[in-house]
Amino acid sequence: MMTRLSSGKTIIALGCLSLAAVVLTTCGYREPLPLITWEGEVLRYGTNHDELPCLGTLTTLDRTAIQLESLLNQPLPEGEKITYYWLEDELYFDFCPRHSVGCTYGSYIFSLKPDHVHELVHALLPREERHVFLEEGLAVCFSHGIYSGVVDWEQSIGQSRNELMSYMEPWVTSEEIDYPLVGLFACFLVEKHGVNSVKEVRMDSKLTWGPSDFDGAFQSILGVSLDDSLDEFLHGKDWCFSDPPVGAFDPIPWSSADLWLHEVTMSCESGEATGPGSVVLSDGVTFQSLRASIPLEIGAAGLYRMCIESTNATECLPWLAPEQFTEESDFLSASLEKPSIPYGPACDPSDWIHSVAPGSWLMPGVDTVFDLDSGSYMLKLTAIGDDVWTIHDEVIISLGPCVNGSDPIPGECEETQGIECDQCRVCFYKSDQSGVGCYFCECVESEYTPL
Repeated sequence: MMTRLSSGKTIIALGCLSLAAVVLTTCGYREPLPLITWEGEVLRYGTNHDELPCLGTLTTLDRTAIQLESLLNQPLPEGEKITYYWLEDELYFDFCPRHSVGCTYGSYIFSLKPDHVHELVHALLPREERHVFLEEGLAVCFSHGIYSGVVDWEQSIGQSRNELMSYMEPWVTSEEIDYPLVGLFACFLVEKHGVNSVKEVRMDSKLTWGPSDFDGAFQSILGVSLDDSLDEFLHGKDWCFSDPPVGAFDPIPWSSADLWLHEVTMSCESGEATGPGSVVLSDGVTFQSLRASIPLEIGAAGLYRMCIESTNATECLPWLAPEQFTEESDFLSASLEKPSIPYGPACDPSDWIHSVAPGSWLMPGVDTVFDLDSGSYMLKLTAIGDDVWTIHDEVIISLGPCVNGSDPIPGECEETQGIECDQCRVCFYKSDQSGVGCYFCECVESEYTPL
């Protein structure tokens, strides 16, 4: 039996009568699939690696699948779960094409990556024999796979009409398409027409379709011709959207009106960090890594001061002057980012830059001042080491608004009144064990890091 995979390739599973047969017996492949050893709300997980991935990877992948059900308006059938296999090369390539890093077979995912969100989209959307153009386009759009950092829209994207049309030809495979480009166009269609209408075009599509078939579906379902859609996408001047906020969950609430405080344990067992990952340093040395993405909300635009303390860095509590960080502190780094990437010719170029390379990397033990717009942000932490299972870093992040000028603050300590700062004056409440205390204010002399 010849079966089409999400990668656009085919495999031949001799003697297989059904998907269940493929998965349960592996139809004569070299070795059986590993046992399922973790199960979440909508996800079952197995691996032939020596260890499961970090607990945070499993729980985040499960939450992401639930979130995608909502964003795609595509709930799993009652009682059904996605089965995910994180496999080593030898067994993986028994199921998936050589050029790929993941493929999906019904609701079964096979991947070389422990957390392949792109394949979650394929597992949620009904499969069968669909044209690769929107099949892959939607998976890229809903997995943060589109272009990032594009500023010169006309030069970078505007010349792509013939390229996009070629991806709509009959029997195009995934090896022949530009994933970020088709994902960007799919995101554009979703923003203009809604995900349900774009899914309907995708469901109608066939492997034998060409551009004229897509044009007919666009006109009947989206109410616009393919040419007009491409014209607006490639040469329109007045649109700017963000890709779907996949992986952006509920923000961590503020501790008080002027203090956001959050503690994270960067370890594989804690459930708060995802991994294993890898980081290649400038000297070419590769380390294993853990990552944590922490959502937060900024209510009012202004200057904010952020401090990160960790077991690998000296403290920079709000009432202490920053000190030199320790030799080990470079094993933890952080960045503050927007949760979604803005794209389109009407986007402010600074929005591109801030989403991709947000201000500066935050160094543990050193205060950083940001000029923030109101809205949603993701604080991303990365811890690196020789072995992901030995990384353990207790991290405390504090964030508070800056106070400029020298106006007294009600309740602040008498000895701190009258402070004048050229850049940022920040005040936090410090109390002793009895709860008696006052505001302690100091100037932060770092340069602003706009975001």
